[in-house]
Amino acid sequence: MTKKRGGKREGAGRPADRGERKINTGLRLTPTLRAYLQQHEKTQADVVEDVVRRTADFKRWENDD
Repeated sequence: MTKKRGGKREGAGRPADRGERKINTGLRLTPTLRAYLQQHEKTQADVVEDVVRRTADFKRWENDD
């Protein structure tokens, strides 16, 4: 049985958040950081991404491209 994900048409489906598809990755976190991330209503990935994207270092890196 073939699983169907999204529509068959080009561009069908929900657009990617922030304009690009996400990839799965595993991170090793301390219990303290994990507890902090779990208290938010957003997903843990969204909290981490928001924090990193706000840093001056990330903004500088993003503009160097």
